[in-house]
Amino acid sequence: DNWQNVLKKNVATNYPTVYRYVVNSNRTDWQFFLPLHDGSNVLDLGSGWGTLACGLSPNVQRVSALEGVPERAEFIRIRASQSGFTNIQVLNANFLNLPFSNNQFDVVIANGVLEWVALGRTFKNPREVQLDFLRGIKETLKSDGWLYVGIENRFGFNLFMGGLDHTGLPFTSLMPRKAASLVLKVANRNYLTDVIQEEYRTYTYSAKGYHKRSEERRVGKECRSRWSPYH
Repeated sequence: DNWQNVLKKNVATNYPTVYRYVVNSNRTDWQFFLPLHDGSNVLDLGSGWGTLACGLSPNVQRVSALEGVPERAEFIRIRASQSGFTNIQVLNANFLNLPFSNNQFDVVIANGVLEWVALGRTFKNPREVQLDFLRGIKETLKSDGWLYVGIENRFGFNLFMGGLDHTGLPFTSLMPRKAASLVLKVANRNYLTDVIQEEYRTYTYSAKGYHKRSEERRVGKECRSRWSPYH
């Protein structure tokens, strides 16, 4: 069946928030703030359900949609094919080990990804894993390329009001990291993965903190970035 019909039948009723998230084309409106054109080569990291990749496809030359979950990658392939987007290349790969050559992309998208990368390399400090991730992206970008990051603000208003952090618990993003780890250990949370985590690893930051991370990863060539706190 058509991917849209499948979502309406199986997702829209029981998970309306997820359904709106998947089909909402407005989630790519930020693209008009970046120097994209019909010759742009774009990488969408953690492409998920393919919403951003499909939203970018009509306005650029090529989109590489990299997704770590095999089932999601297959869904993107089906969605792109049924939607007639022939310039989307779907890859099932690890975004901590990018399978691309250097200086390849005009724009790299990391929307809802940076906060999760430290779960994939638990032997290293989460902040260092994030910096490794950003440096890896930098190598794939052209000298005048752009990185777009969409992520929560650690001190977002909704979090002070009890909104759930990536741990599935309230207030953990507001705590010192060690205190958040202690709460995780007591609560026995698993970050919605199969591996129990007793350390807080989904680091988010204030606006100032993000710009500091941006400066820390500028090793070698210059790379321009735009940060968007999407909550």
